[in-house]
Formats: sequence, structure tokens, C-alpha cells
Amino acid sequence: MLVLKLGERHLDAELVIQDSSVQYLSPVRGDFSAEARFPDADEFERFVRTLSRRGKARARVASAHFPWWPRRCAFRGHVRCAIKA
Repeated sequence: MLVLKLGERHLDAELVIQDSSVQYLSPVRGDFSAEARFPDADEFERFVRTLSRRGKARARVASAHFPWWPRRCAFRGHVRCAIKA
């Protein structure tokens, strides 16, 4: 998702997952899907400005899991991104 959004702005960058954690809130007894989400549009714009200005940036990423109820697990992490040399 992030690589695609940066590509729309003609920014060719490498992504590295800096850290991540998964918290299981209740048993997961079958398949589920997850969707990565950037926290909000303002944070994404700050990320792009920093990446453009400094050549590197860091972002917080979270995910939503399906089925929505009951919520069974949560993912949080940070990615580092650098413009390709």
C-alpha cells in the first residue's frame, strides 16, 4: 500500500519493517484477513514531506482484522522508508 501511494507521487523508495507486534485478544479459530492502514491523511502528508526533504522517513502502521467482531488480534508497527539511490 505504501509503495503504491509513494509511486503515485513519483517517489521510488525502499521500505523496511523496523518493528512490529501482534497482540492476540482472543483465540483465532480460522482464517482471517488483515488490511494495513496509515493512521490519517495528515500523517501521510508529513511522511511524504519528510521523505522528499530528507530522503528518509519513518511511519506508524496499524491494521484492521476481519471479521470485525469480536476483534481477535491487533498489529502495530513502524516502517522506515528511504529514497532509492
